[in-house]
Amino acid sequence: KTNSEWKWRKKRLKTHWSSLEREMVQKRTFTRWMNLHLEKCNPPMEVKDLFRDIQDGRILMALLEELSGCRLQATGR
Repeated sequence: KTNSEWKWRKKRLKTHWSSLEREMVQKRTFTRWMNLHLEKCNPPMEVKDLFRDIQDGRILMALLEELSGCRLQATGR
């Protein structure tokens, strides 16, 4: 491989890692923000794995209730 090819690959890899790092920071920041509000719920709730924990909708519903101050009606799907 030529020197310019290596430089291009290195730059591309660095960009990819920067993107992954940014996603991890955003996920961690959003999880902390959610937990700040969810600890006020009765009973308190906590997100440990953002994508897994929000799948069934219970945590999202609790977060919406906490943020809005309104009690939401769950549908029994």
